[in-house]
Order: sequence, then C-alpha cells, then structure tokens
Amino acid sequence: MSHLLSASQIKFQFPNSDSVLFKNISIYIQHGIHVLTGRNGVGKSIFAEILAKKRQPSDGIVIHHVKVGYLSQIDNKQFWITSVYKNDYMLKSEY
Repeated sequence: MSHLLSASQIKFQFPNSDSVLFKNISIYIQHGIHVLTGRNGVGKSIFAEILAKKRQPSDGIVIHHVKVGYLSQIDNKQFWITSVYKNDYMLKSEY
C-alpha cells in the first residue's frame, strides 16, 4: 500500500533562537486512523502544521501523495477536523 503522506528528517527550530522543538522525525502515513498526542507545549500543533504544509520545517521534507485537508484548532476548543482526499474525492474524515 502506498503512503498518503511522507515526512523525512523533520526539524523545527524557532527563528532567531537556538531552541530546537524537535528533530530527526520521519513518518509515513497510510490509510487508517492516526492520533497525535503529547503534553501541552511539546509541538503537536506545529508538527501538524508542518505535515499539512501550512508551516515550513527548519529542515527535512514533507511529501503529499494525495490532497490533504487541514483545519486548525477552533474557538479554543482544540477541535480538529482532518480530511484526506484522493483525486478530489474524500477518502475519510475524522472529528
């Protein structure tokens, strides 16, 4: 089965800072349910933005093999909607 999304050697460092939030993260996402969990402030939202190509990583590459939809947190409810598309047809949507 082919990957829907690939990310290789992702690093995020805050601009004008020596602070590295994360580095050397590689992930290959196939069909299925995937969850991103962690303590507050560890970079989940930034990582999700990088995977959705809404933010540039400091290093590494993200490749979308399908159209990826992304909607950020809404009204401070930390409510996420993600949708995966292939040839403009929705494959799945998770709430």
